[in-house]
Amino acid sequence: NNELGFSSLIAPTYYEDMKDSRNYGCYLGSADLGPGKETLEDGTQSVILEAYRKYIKNIMESTGISEKEAERAASSIYKFQTDLASATLPLSDQNDPEKTYNPQSLKELSALYSNIDIKAYLKAAGAAGFNSWVVNDPGQAKKVNSYLTEGHLPLLKDYSVFCLIKDFSPCLTPEIRDSTIAWSNAQKGIQGKKTDKKLAGELVQNTFGFEFGRLYVEKHFSEEDKKNVETLVHQILAAYEDRINGLDWMGEATKEKAIRKLEHMTLKIGYPDHWPDYYENAVILPEGQGSLVDNMVNVYRSLRSYEKEEIKKPVDRTQWGMTPQTVNAYYNPLNNEIVFPAAILQPPFYDPNADDASNLGGIGMVIAHEISHAFDSSGARYDENGNYNMWWTEDDLKKFQDLTLKVAAYYDGQEAVKGRYVNGRQTLNENIADLGALACVTSIAGDDTEALNSLFTQYARIWASKYTEESMIHRLNTDVHSPAKVRVNAVLSSTEAFYKVYPDLKEGDGMYAAPEKRVKIW
Repeated sequence: NNELGFSSLIAPTYYEDMKDSRNYGCYLGSADLGPGKETLEDGTQSVILEAYRKYIKNIMESTGISEKEAERAASSIYKFQTDLASATLPLSDQNDPEKTYNPQSLKELSALYSNIDIKAYLKAAGAAGFNSWVVNDPGQAKKVNSYLTEGHLPLLKDYSVFCLIKDFSPCLTPEIRDSTIAWSNAQKGIQGKKTDKKLAGELVQNTFGFEFGRLYVEKHFSEEDKKNVETLVHQILAAYEDRINGLDWMGEATKEKAIRKLEHMTLKIGYPDHWPDYYENAVILPEGQGSLVDNMVNVYRSLRSYEKEEIKKPVDRTQWGMTPQTVNAYYNPLNNEIVFPAAILQPPFYDPNADDASNLGGIGMVIAHEISHAFDSSGARYDENGNYNMWWTEDDLKKFQDLTLKVAAYYDGQEAVKGRYVNGRQTLNENIADLGALACVTSIAGDDTEALNSLFTQYARIWASKYTEESMIHRLNTDVHSPAKVRVNAVLSSTEAFYKVYPDLKEGDGMYAAPEKRVKIW
């Protein structure tokens, strides 16, 4: 939808062009597959998939059609999504620019989507003003095209209605909203309901993230903490440079370019320098003059209007992809930047009163993890300016890829829940980042076993968590991160410094890995 920015089948999105990150590109993303390819194709998940079919039926029945018609629509939509999944890139390939960066001219796009007038579609979607368009998943696009026929029109209408209601469910009737929450809970094996007040608060805060972020920063963010963390970042960057210089498998020409990438890395801590005003044009109707959905439509319309203006300009690299109150961090390869929102600068990740080693195991690991993403199997394909540009020598690239295969194989052997193992390829980039991060921060701690013990303890503490079995399986099918316990145990077991602190570890112990099985890249 050009006015609101919602889509279901061919999803135009806008972000930095991978080959020219100074300007925006238009990406034609993947169709909505509900629980996702991996879950739809998981033969052990019949109970969850049956719950999903019932969820589709409930949503379709809410449109006013009969139960029998809703059953028919649900069956058709489920079969459609399952068929699309068969032609979709697996999660393990969806961050690989070699497979997802497929620029198409209008002529090429017309051949790919031969069953429709793609030029008319792009115009209607507000995506016509480009010289080329990037198709993220050509295999799925071909499958989608096979459904773009008159005979499939009833199915496509049902599918679009389902996707639209699902996406708007937080602001529709309590029955629709609760049905969506129940489906989400079913995937995680949890029960219970939130109060209307709680749900309303979450909706408002999620919608106006940066507005609430501004309030959060005013009340809870310390500029002194920011300076302390900036100092730690520079210490870790220096350690990373030392580690790159010391690599025995990488040649000097590639090392020089890797270090140049480190030197050009942008650091963002706390909050953006310029607060965005996405809702300048939004008209919020008071109670009695409009409904919640009326106001949300106005909000989305304003957000879409803001986006339309932004993509006409060069990329604004001061923008943030996370709100300040988010307890998380990220690396953006297209900007070559590491970003640490204000809310992660608190225990257990960071404590101004803790010893240095504890903070190395907490926020230090987060910092080093995000830096490592610049050199994971995807991030390593972008240069210091954020452009998809192979800067490696052919020989060094081959050595790097051989090392990544060993990392993937090591994680394939990590059990997450009884009988279910991590997918080493799907989680490869995050695992490379975890391994690189711990290697970096332990090099700062040196041979001080007391400091290393404090570091390892804090690292385990930041990932302490409990999952239901359903939630663990859901994560294995939908997450590019290894489960929390694997992020701790597998990384420690493969880190040489761990055995300095615990020299009594031996073959047969749960966290022992034989020297020849330990993996590392950075």
